[in-house]
Amino acid sequence: MPCAGAGCEAQARAFFGVFLGLTELVKPEALRRNGGVWFGLPDGRQLHVGVAPEFVPRVLLHDRSGNRLEVVQGAHPARMVKVG
Repeated sequence: MPCAGAGCEAQARAFFGVFLGLTELVKPEALRRNGGVWFGLPDGRQLHVGVAPEFVPRVLLHDRSGNRLEVVQGAHPARMVKVG
């Protein structure tokens, strides 16, 4: 499940709903207070975008050697971490 920070729903709807054309699903009443948004995929699976209170945006990249690198938003480039 992809996670994002509080208030991410509008951006999730814009990307997954408008740009990718996925259909938004209605979350069960008991889970609505948690935030986030759910979408239906064409093959019947579901994509749930959850809210993580301590969310820090990250980007995963691959270098020329095929190593996977994780970049944390706001971190100094020298602090890139090899994760795989």
